[in-house]
Amino acid sequence: MSTNSRVKPSILARCRLGSIAALTLLFAGCGSDSGSQPEAPLASSAPSGPPANSISDPVPASAESIGSDSSGSGERNAIDACSLISDAEATAVLGETFDRKTPTNGSGSGSTCEWHTASEYSITVEVGDSDTAAGNRLELDPILGEPKPVQTLGDQGALLPGGVVYFAAGNRLNYVQVVSTKAGGADDQGAIDLAVKLASQIAAAS
Repeated sequence: MSTNSRVKPSILARCRLGSIAALTLLFAGCGSDSGSQPEAPLASSAPSGPPANSISDPVPASAESIGSDSSGSGERNAIDACSLISDAEATAVLGETFDRKTPTNGSGSGSTCEWHTASEYSITVEVGDSDTAAGNRLELDPILGEPKPVQTLGDQGALLPGGVVYFAAGNRLNYVQVVSTKAGGADDQGAIDLAVKLASQIAAAS
């Protein structure tokens, strides 16, 4: 063989290396196609918890807010004096039909109501505020005059001049005044009878 027909060793080496590299790439490609699986997605790093629009449990109300008086007045068991006597009862006590009924609400839990006839006979009922007669103890100002005991009311009632009866009921200091046609003026017995009736009503409503 002549010198020109010989293949140089460096050329053969390069050819062998190229063939080996091609085979390697071929086998690698086949393996990846047959057995490869898609990679699992990366776990989210966001914190766990309810969705942004979810409704959480309500915060329980404090003990102080339950049963509190939202008006802030602090008054309890207000009593309307006009509701204690019906129109028929007022007419019976007065001895004639009344033509005016005037309510007056106090600043606390008490109130006043007056019934008047055309001939100026009248009934006045005043319901005192809460705790104006604590323990239903009747304590009167001496300026009101000399009180007389009222048997049907015991130590919780007293008769004063002018057909006026003061009485303690429902821990309130109350009074009734009656001026009627039956008495021709101040009606002591009418006021006593009415006070006895009202005492039980006020006690029940307080």
